[in-house]
Amino acid sequence: MKTVLGKVVSTKPISLSKATKALSNCVAVEIGAYQAMSIYLRHALAFFSELVQFHKDLKGSKFDRKINNYAIETLKILDLIWDTKDSVRSGNTGDA
Repeated sequence: MKTVLGKVVSTKPISLSKATKALSNCVAVEIGAYQAMSIYLRHALAFFSELVQFHKDLKGSKFDRKINNYAIETLKILDLIWDTKDSVRSGNTGDA
């Protein structure tokens, strides 16, 4: 069994996409590790990449929801304006 040595370079949090990039660089470099370790790193990279894409999709859908909500609110306001104009034209003031 090979001994793996390392040290902590930083404890500063990084984004998921930066962590994926770092893992990608590690997988790309031939480190002479056992085949099982290489497979593990490739699988971890695939999962990280999928998670990054999932986060991007979520952010995109949040943006879409904001746009849709804004459009719906705008249409509601325009509807109220048109209803008010129609009521005024027809002499309907809303008093019963």
